Formats: sequence, C-alpha cells, structure tokens
Amino acid sequence: MVDSTTQCNCLFLDEELFKSREEILDFAETVLRLSISRASKRSRMEYIGWIVCEVTKLNDNQITELELVRKLQSIVAGQTHLK
Repeated sequence: MVDSTTQCNCLFLDEELFKSREEILDFAETVLRLSISRASKRSRMEYIGWIVCEVTKLNDNQITELELVRKLQSIVAGQTHLK
C-alpha cells in the first residue's frame, strides 16, 4: 500500500494533473488547507517539497478530517474534480 505522502508527491510531479505551479498551490490551499506564501516565488519543486514536508506532519485524525486519501484516490482514478 502506498501512503498518502508518496501519492501526493507522485501526483504533484505529474504535469498532466498539475499543469502549473499555481494549480499545485491551489490544491494545497483548498484540499490540504495549507497557508502558502506565493510572494516568495519558489520553483515548482521547492513548493512540492514544502507541501510534502507539511503533509508528513499531519496525524491520522487530520488526514481523515481532510479526506486526503479519498481525494487522492479520486485523482488517481481520473476524477480531477475535487469536492
């Protein structure tokens, strides 16, 4: 079984799912509820690294509350629209 952090990292690297840095940041803010400073103008890879590090800090209850696993499974299954 692949954990949610690994799924997140692999998905962010898929340029078909996340065509731009802004799409990654929108996902992180909307789905992961992370506050990200866009003013720093980091590279796509720097943002991915930061997001993955933040996701690893989440405990099981927080991941469950975010419905992260379900949302990641939806993306993997080709359902790019997240609720």
